[in-house]
Amino acid sequence: MPGFFSSHGTAEEPTSVEFDGVPIGYLTGFDWEAKAGEVHETTNVTSPVIGEGANARVQRQYDCTSVEPITLNITFKGPPSFTMDDRGLKANLVFTAPGASLSGEAILLSFAHSGRVNQWSEGTASFQLTGLEGS
Repeated sequence: MPGFFSSHGTAEEPTSVEFDGVPIGYLTGFDWEAKAGEVHETTNVTSPVIGEGANARVQRQYDCTSVEPITLNITFKGPPSFTMDDRGLKANLVFTAPGASLSGEAILLSFAHSGRVNQWSEGTASFQLTGLEGS
């Protein structure tokens, strides 16, 4: 379907993540959050007026003056490519998926890793980009 992609990509365009130049295991999922930052009131003397006379009211106006860096969360199978000592590590992150990519300096905020008998181990990791995104 045009405009729709598998979150894991295809053989031609797989989803991948590298942190500090090292690929992270077999990805099973991802989500990222990109939000606006500070919103400030910008109401002034030229703002629209609603109503007339005693019922006149000035319509407040707002503008966004900054945006928050992206947070990327991933899930994967197999052992992570980082250790407990890497928590808080700041390094280059490269993420590619069909129709989306991001790269830049990021901080490894947290990760979890668990295993079960006769099953692949599974993990999650969370990265906060520092605001120095490349794309």
